[in-house]
Amino acid sequence: MNGQAGPSEVRVVSGSQPGVLDPTQPSRLLRTPDSTLTFASFNPYVATPHDISRISNLSLHDERCRPKRIVIETIPGQPSSWRWVPSALKQEGVDDEGRFPRLIDLCGQLCEISQDQWDLYKLDPLYNCFVKFPPALTVITRRAWATHDRIPSPPTESQLTNAAEDDYDSDKMVVDDDFTPLRPKAGPSPRRKRRQSPRVALDFDFGVQPPEQPPDPKPKRKAHVSFQTLRPADDEENAYFEEDSLNRNTKSYTPRNQKRARTLSPGAQKRTLHANRTARDNTKKTRWEQEKEARRERREQAFLREVLTEVPPAYTHFNGNGSASTMPDIPEESNIPESTNTPDETSIPEERMEERTSQEEETPEDPLAESLRKMAELNADRERQREREKHLKGEEVKRRAQSEDPSREQQKQQKLAEEKRRKEEETRRREEFEKAMLEEEIRRRRAELFERLNRERELRHEQWSNGYWSHHRAVERYKGVSAFFDKARFSGETFPLVFIDIPWPTLKDPRRNKVQDLDWDVVNAFFSYFRKNSRPQEYKDILRVSFQRFHPDRWDSRNLFTSILDEQERNEVHTAVSMVSKAIGALYTEVKGA
Repeated sequence: MNGQAGPSEVRVVSGSQPGVLDPTQPSRLLRTPDSTLTFASFNPYVATPHDISRISNLSLHDERCRPKRIVIETIPGQPSSWRWVPSALKQEGVDDEGRFPRLIDLCGQLCEISQDQWDLYKLDPLYNCFVKFPPALTVITRRAWATHDRIPSPPTESQLTNAAEDDYDSDKMVVDDDFTPLRPKAGPSPRRKRRQSPRVALDFDFGVQPPEQPPDPKPKRKAHVSFQTLRPADDEENAYFEEDSLNRNTKSYTPRNQKRARTLSPGAQKRTLHANRTARDNTKKTRWEQEKEARRERREQAFLREVLTEVPPAYTHFNGNGSASTMPDIPEESNIPESTNTPDETSIPEERMEERTSQEEETPEDPLAESLRKMAELNADRERQREREKHLKGEEVKRRAQSEDPSREQQKQQKLAEEKRRKEEETRRREEFEKAMLEEEIRRRRAELFERLNRERELRHEQWSNGYWSHHRAVERYKGVSAFFDKARFSGETFPLVFIDIPWPTLKDPRRNKVQDLDWDVVNAFFSYFRKNSRPQEYKDILRVSFQRFHPDRWDSRNLFTSILDEQERNEVHTAVSMVSKAIGALYTEVKGA
């Protein structure tokens, strides 16, 4: 367990002991000051006694198959007790609480907290644990009602005894089977008696007479019906017969009817209920249809009244021949030119117009027929009326919007702009946080990579750094380093090239070799010694391979110059490679011409 702060002011909190940051936390989580807490994971399927036969039915998203955290409290001299660790509050869209240890916000302070400490704060009633959607940090805050902290007084012996007994009854987990309470109870516990009473029928030995029970001085309360079956069946039967025998010896005895006689067949009762239900449904359906028909008739009558109110009253006038005819009032719109008549009026043939006029002159029009004709004309003009109403309604909405207070529209626009700025700011902060986390992760991985490469490089060159140095060891080192140099894939990101990994043709000790010491004479001295101690063909082959290895074009194609991170070292190596390539090229030309 530790709670020290790191270099970046991030406090590391770990261990299963409460009170690392809050000294009052043990008084809320521990029942005794010397208690210890241990956390574990409880898997329901592992704890199941039977074998799981259908493993294909299991699901990873099933809450029942996920291990659940439990906390075990161990008190010296008392049985251990356990309880479930509650779940933390989660934001919408968050599936689980994530992995630990990780960085969280603990009451405004950044802390790297372990799984056990996270469970302790979930158990503490003084704190709220809230898991937000990544990349937001998980937050632990104090509850609103926790205005001040108070360390309660140590619990008394009676409180410890009662707490231990209650937890013993509720948790049902005991470490030692031979546990005895600290102080015996005054009487038998009704809860334990009720729990230990048999739930199924028991087998009794009728040959053994049960011992007589002493009379209870206290009057017992009658048991509830749900607990009467907890007694053995034989005891209940004997009690019934004893009571019945006592009643038979009295004068006011009346026989008991153990079962009421059936007066109605179950089938007939079902048929009666079904018939009543059907009758109710039919009555309800009939009433609903009548109400529906009445509403339709009222709607049609209202429509007819509305149409008839718009029809102008008819009046009677006399024609030139002395016959009377009923004509409606001529509206003012009829004064418009004939060219503006509707297509229906212009398309009527003249013969039909003359026939209608002759019929009107012969017989007077019926007022009802005139009303029906007007209704037909109104129905024909209904579509245009709807268009006019829609146009007027749109103009009314525009006029009402213009007449409203312009400040309300400005406030609405301002609120939308503020909401947009808030979302943009939140998005920017989240992107910056993700970018910073990514850069930090890249730097960390790069540092780990370079550290690993340095260790491998030291192991690779360790054999050449110890012992007496000679020209023979210089030739052997040149061959070994050349084999690794030709196969390696150097890169500035994953495998940078350094001076010691380059197979320089020199007889000097690599621990004292520098790039400034490489010149034409050093290269000639190395290959002269190699020529004296090797065959001519071997000397020719190593010159050819070395010339190809140090050719500048070969270095450019393998991107070896760009693999050197230090710019000054890159320039020095570039100059040395050019010089070595020219020196080896001159020796190789001399050997080929010989």
